[in-house]
Amino acid sequence: MGDSIYLVNNFKIENVIFNNDSELNLIKTLDKKKINYYQNIKELNLSDNKLYFLNNKIYDNANDNSNVIYTELNNYKFLLMGDASKEVEENLLKKYNLIVNFNFI
Repeated sequence: MGDSIYLVNNFKIENVIFNNDSELNLIKTLDKKKINYYQNIKELNLSDNKLYFLNNKIYDNANDNSNVIYTELNNYKFLLMGDASKEVEENLLKKYNLIVNFNFI
């Protein structure tokens, strides 16, 4: 979670979504500032789009516990990996049968 406490203390934050409850210092700060937080959610509706939170496994490496978000926008598929490693990416691609196409403009 790197600089998350700094962000919470220095910017207006309304809601926080994180993957698991291993960030006890962040949770204490959010509680003190009365900021809503959500853990282990599966999906989030944003207007006509959905964000799917795919990473629900707990890894030994904190970066691998990052939120991994999948969404589709205008017929493009996005997998947002946070700080998760290639190992997590490979696990999720296999688990959810996601096909990877790298098209760079």
